[in-house]
Amino acid sequence: MPLPGTASADPTATDRCAARAAARAAARRGAAVAVVFGALLAAGCGDGGDGDDGAEGLEGSTTTTSASPPGEATSTTTTTSAPPSTTSTTATPSTTTTTRRFDGSTARVELPLPASTQEVVSHTDLTVQVAGGEERITFGFDGALPGAVVEYVDRPVREAGSGDEVDVAGDAVLSIRFEPASSAVLDGEEVTRTYAGPNRVAGAGTVLEVVRTGDFEAVYEWAAGLGSEVPFRVESDREAATVTIVVPAG
Repeated sequence: MPLPGTASADPTATDRCAARAAARAAARRGAAVAVVFGALLAAGCGDGGDGDDGAEGLEGSTTTTSASPPGEATSTTTTTSAPPSTTSTTATPSTTTTTRRFDGSTARVELPLPASTQEVVSHTDLTVQVAGGEERITFGFDGALPGAVVEYVDRPVREAGSGDEVDVAGDAVLSIRFEPASSAVLDGEEVTRTYAGPNRVAGAGTVLEVVRTGDFEAVYEWAAGLGSEVPFRVESDREAATVTIVVPAG
């Protein structure tokens, strides 16, 4: 029952007020949700677009994006690294040439007559060959060695006994004289040749030729024609019964 002296409440008006208040609250909540959703959507779209485009545009580059506080611009730093370089180095082999020093001189060389040699020694063979950077003129004898003298001489070269001039090639002449020696053995009037080779033998480089210049009264002579005057040495081997004149190979 209503109290005396008061007006009775209108239930219809009260319901309308409550409905309006509820509608206003719902509208405020909907607006807030829309704002939050919009912000999240914008942030998601911004992250996806910038990162992918930068990574695909530069090969070998790195893109770094840093977020700034609200109200400040977002900074983006792009670092590009150059591809590693490859340097190929080829080592060039070094070549060292060793020149062997020739042991000899241009001075006269004399080999004394061995005490064991009592008779005229027979010459049997002659060779000219190059070996080990040297050219070797080798005279072979039958069992024993004669005395020898080897020296440079001036032109003209003359034959022992006759005195006739002997032509020898080259600008220098090396005289080779053996004593007592011969290329033949005399038995009365019978002559037996012990050296059957030519009287002019071709050289092999420095030596142009070797020419026999005399065989008279146990003096046996040859001359070596050289391109120029070079050092020489003389070697003898009693066991092999050889005398060798050695010059540098040309």
